[in-house]
Amino acid sequence: MDFDGSVLVVGAALIVLPGAASAQGYDDLVDSVLLGQLVANKRSETVAGINWYDTYVSVLDDFWFRGEKSRTQVTIAPDSIESLADWVIAAMPEDSRSEVDRAAAILRRLAAVSDSDPAMHLLRSHMHKRAVAGQVDKAGSLLAQEQAQAVHMLVIVAHSPTSAASMYLEFKSTGHAALNPLSQLFNAQAIQGPVCLRYARSRLFESHYSLVRETVALKVQDRIADNVALMKLPAMPVPV
Repeated sequence: MDFDGSVLVVGAALIVLPGAASAQGYDDLVDSVLLGQLVANKRSETVAGINWYDTYVSVLDDFWFRGEKSRTQVTIAPDSIESLADWVIAAMPEDSRSEVDRAAAILRRLAAVSDSDPAMHLLRSHMHKRAVAGQVDKAGSLLAQEQAQAVHMLVIVAHSPTSAASMYLEFKSTGHAALNPLSQLFNAQAIQGPVCLRYARSRLFESHYSLVRETVALKVQDRIADNVALMKLPAMPVPV
């Protein structure tokens, strides 16, 4: 399956728009996703041990109804090599074949995006934002050890301006971060612990959101320029 839509980077999220849809028609989705991340980022910086994803969805749950949701964890086998695309697809339910095929096509295109694309740089800066501090010995000195970096990403596939499916992944990596994280491959030695996966299908509650639409837009309007960018996708190969 080929993918002919467009992709917006919104912080640590990739929002996939269908066909020739205009990003302006998806302002409610973009504003909601950005607000949720801003709140989660701020609380993560001030409250130790907070769950970033739970904080993020607690904001969206005020006006997006999650009709279906799931959580799972995967562990990389000692001899396995896996990618972010593998985990995003693993987060999706088995009964959503067309959704899985579309996500796979999208992620294949994204893996070929230039490292120098400003939108890719934006995504990478948000994905690899949080570090896991090294352990401290009894004397209070930081132990010399390789630090693990916390990595997280959202992939949101919009079906319409009011309906979307989202996949979230989070893990700790000791490996070097690739300039295009969608092209990176991981083995068991590069990952500390399991990969946490979350999935949700959501629909906008217009009756709820209409009451806060202007407020949400005002809260994020000064953050759009620094947190939202259109990904420049490489051309699809011409069939021979």
